[in-house]
Amino acid sequence: MSARLTSLALLSLTAVASAQAAPPARAATPGTVRFAAVGDIMTHWIQIQAAWKPSCKCHDFAPMFADARPLLEDADVTFGNLETTMPGDPRRYTPKGTVLFGAPDSLADAVAGAGFDVVATANNHAADTGGAGVKNTLAQLDRVGVLHAGSWPTPAARAASPVLRFEKNGLRIAMVAYSYGSNEGKPDGAALATLAQGTLEADVRTARNGADVVIVSLHFGEQYERKPNKKQREFVAVALAAGADVVLGHHPHVLQPIERIEVDGRSRLVAWSLGNFVANYRMRYTDGGIVLGFTLEKGPQGVIIKDVGYRPVYVHVEKDGPDAPRFRILPALDYLTAGRLPASAHKALQQFVADTTELLGPAAGLTTASR
Repeated sequence: MSARLTSLALLSLTAVASAQAAPPARAATPGTVRFAAVGDIMTHWIQIQAAWKPSCKCHDFAPMFADARPLLEDADVTFGNLETTMPGDPRRYTPKGTVLFGAPDSLADAVAGAGFDVVATANNHAADTGGAGVKNTLAQLDRVGVLHAGSWPTPAARAASPVLRFEKNGLRIAMVAYSYGSNEGKPDGAALATLAQGTLEADVRTARNGADVVIVSLHFGEQYERKPNKKQREFVAVALAAGADVVLGHHPHVLQPIERIEVDGRSRLVAWSLGNFVANYRMRYTDGGIVLGFTLEKGPQGVIIKDVGYRPVYVHVEKDGPDAPRFRILPALDYLTAGRLPASAHKALQQFVADTTELLGPAAGLTTASR
């Protein structure tokens, strides 16, 4: 996100042709939407332990998001990839030593409280706790007013509403989300959008009808690879040709380039991988991500995408005594000065910022390509 991230109050979304409820309405800027997007929101076992609050005998994830909340609230619409489930059964919370992700229902409250308006629920961990986990995850998101794309409580619900549609500040936004697959197979009784070129093309064309802006969320690519591969480029080409304006990628757990791509005389935006927003990854390149920011502005010739930029965020794990560590998502540029973090953490944060700057360049200098 650039330094020019518009300081507007976070506004609600009004769902269109969807059973999902929207948050309360706030003041609007007609014809303009400032959009923020982040990568993977995960819940490893140690994160579940870190969120435990003895005083209420409950899990509180809000402190995890608190430092980054101002970046998220500086947008009209904030998006993230929710790469976990909320099974509703404590016995299905993420087991130690596994990557079968399950979190308490209170995670939904923290996600909403941090400023998220819409999340992708299509990823390889979406079915980690089965069909019941998919259904409860969606029910919890509905409860807190966070919209979702990419999974449905039943196949019939998917058939009835394959595209998420909502309006914001007079812009009609359509979103579809897909995953390359699911670690645990098809969720029993529920539905998950699996990435296939034919389905992607058809759904984007459907989404384009009646929408000012089409946003596609793709969970794809090779883990830990910092450049998009051939398959990623093929899927994005299909999405853009079918009418997508913005493609938001995730899954590699590292950042990949951001590109402005010209298609049929119109500039589109592709973020190949947004990295990790919060997770228990400590290897180089995996210990953070970005908040991507861009403005959608409706004009006489349609919607233009402008003011594209980013802010790096670093996942800091505080270890203080025998208790479970604390996870904090830090606006990395605010912590470059020595003394605010332990020396080892400060060095890792500096390395992450340097790597991110090398890959993405300054916020105003993103890669441009043409097709």
